[in-house]
Amino acid sequence: MAGWKVFPAAFALQALEGRPRPRRLSALSTGPTPIELARIDEHTVRVDLERGLFAGPLGRLFRNVAQPLAPGQLVRLNGLEIEILSLAADGSPGSLRYRFPTPLDDDNLRWIRWDDGRYVTFEPPAVGQTISLPRPIGPLDRFGW
Repeated sequence: MAGWKVFPAAFALQALEGRPRPRRLSALSTGPTPIELARIDEHTVRVDLERGLFAGPLGRLFRNVAQPLAPGQLVRLNGLEIEILSLAADGSPGSLRYRFPTPLDDDNLRWIRWDDGRYVTFEPPAVGQTISLPRPIGPLDRFGW
């Protein structure tokens, strides 16, 4: 499962409604910024974020500013390998490479994004292709954040 940040409350609601919950979630972006998603190979995507990975009022909940990420740095999480390719103007990662342990088209992966107040599924691009995802409008936008 990959896509925009899903808040834990959404998982609690799924459990209360008797719907299945994902075993794991890998968020490719955490903030309100447009994204270019390029498919490099069967296992790999490059994500280019217009405003950086930690954009928005809640962005720094995901990484302490005292522990910055640097270009070339590798992060490994549950078989997912993330490489920082470049930084955005705010110093957070602006371009990242995500390499998954399984093919991106694997039936066990579900790609989701936030759209018009709800999560919707989408297909990752074909190898060699790029898709543009618009800036998601989130709940905090109602308050002018």
